[in-house]
Amino acid sequence: MKKFILRTALFLLPVPFLLVLSPLDRGFAWRFVKGDCYTHGAWLWNRLYIRPEPVDVAFSGSSRTIHAVWEKSIADSLSIYYDQNRQILNMGYCRFGNNFPYLAIKELLETKRPEIVVWELRETEDCCSHPMFGYLAEGEDVWAPAAFPHRRIFSDWWNAAAVRVEYAQSLLTGDENATLAIDTSLYGYGADAGTADPALLSEIKAKKEAKSRKRDQEGEINEFARCCLEQTVELIHNKGAQLVFLYIPEFGSPETSPQHLSYFQNLGPVWLPPGHIVKDPANWMDATHLNNRGAAALAGWLARQIHELE
Repeated sequence: MKKFILRTALFLLPVPFLLVLSPLDRGFAWRFVKGDCYTHGAWLWNRLYIRPEPVDVAFSGSSRTIHAVWEKSIADSLSIYYDQNRQILNMGYCRFGNNFPYLAIKELLETKRPEIVVWELRETEDCCSHPMFGYLAEGEDVWAPAAFPHRRIFSDWWNAAAVRVEYAQSLLTGDENATLAIDTSLYGYGADAGTADPALLSEIKAKKEAKSRKRDQEGEINEFARCCLEQTVELIHNKGAQLVFLYIPEFGSPETSPQHLSYFQNLGPVWLPPGHIVKDPANWMDATHLNNRGAAALAGWLARQIHELE
């Protein structure tokens, strides 16, 4: 019986790999993840491939970027104070995984001509694939990723095969997501006027300070994060754009800069937000995300950083 199971498994093993390399309409894939991150995938696809507006400055990252980068406020500040007309795009997407910014930036560079691409930095870099990467990436990026192997590679292969099965079925029965009411707005900023409980934030800050310990700033960045980033850097430079890093810490973080700061500085400018913005409890909707007040304060500072890159 064991021999039969083993032979069957070996016989079926090539099937998901062949599926991963089968054709997939990328628009279908970005619509397919409709239940994730408040349909942000479908919105981003529309912004890049359907809306005609250019993108001059693009921000990539996690939900920290979604709630920190208020595009319209940044653009207004650039126009009012620096007489610059720039189209700003927030490409943040929920959860971590450095291969998602790679994926989003790759799509961006295929459709728009940004001058500046901003990559979100956190206290430390994540070591795992983004949960949605397998669904959204092209076959080669899933089958033979820059960091091979990695901790979620089997999950990525499985998800890539699953979405391609769904796509094949849609060719016969129709794309059930094609007629969804999809957000076609210009901006991806996640507005939230709420304010976190100051007592809770104070407690979180105290715990972080108690656990704080000296980090190895000069040690090597983990291989997965490094491979994804350097793969993206090559794409950006090949298109003649400038790479910039934006550090977005959590509230109460004792770290005023990301780990491996010198590594990132060798790749591009690193923007470290002012302490008076990130340390003010009134600027946070929770311990991880800025609210409208915090994003508005950050927008004026970001506008100045963009202007000074000139």
